[in-house]
Amino acid sequence: MGTITAIISVGHSHMYSGGIIPSHHIFLSENDRPNLTIIELPIQNPSLSSKVIYVFPTYDNLVEDIFLTIAVYILKIFDIEIDIYTYEYASIDKILSIEERNDLYKKTREHLETNNIKVLFTIMEGSSLMSSIDLIKTYPNEIEIASSTYNSSRNFA
Repeated sequence: MGTITAIISVGHSHMYSGGIIPSHHIFLSENDRPNLTIIELPIQNPSLSSKVIYVFPTYDNLVEDIFLTIAVYILKIFDIEIDIYTYEYASIDKILSIEERNDLYKKTREHLETNNIKVLFTIMEGSSLMSSIDLIKTYPNEIEIASSTYNSSRNFA
């Protein structure tokens, strides 16, 4: 099992007080390969049982794959024929060709321009997303990025 290196909250910002009203959390775990775990929160609808979805993004296009995952599973913008959620644990680059992915990445950016969502990235020390902050900032929706400012790690070895 990989280590969780980032938590991405997806929802809407509050009209007057900032912050985020989350509808979903995405956990990025890394080690041998990245894994996105999407959990729908029953905050708005307490009778809803949480659904968990696993997606295996690529390291080369990790940020794009995170936003594609948001577009497919949270915003439900695309009804793609090939489901990127798979029981075979295949990564997105094994399911979709580079041409299909590039087309979906472009369409995702276009749809996010008109979608009123907020995405909060909580990026921990050691996450590969630390080197992608500038790319995250280029996305057209409301974004907030929180990174580690203090770490009191203990070594028990």
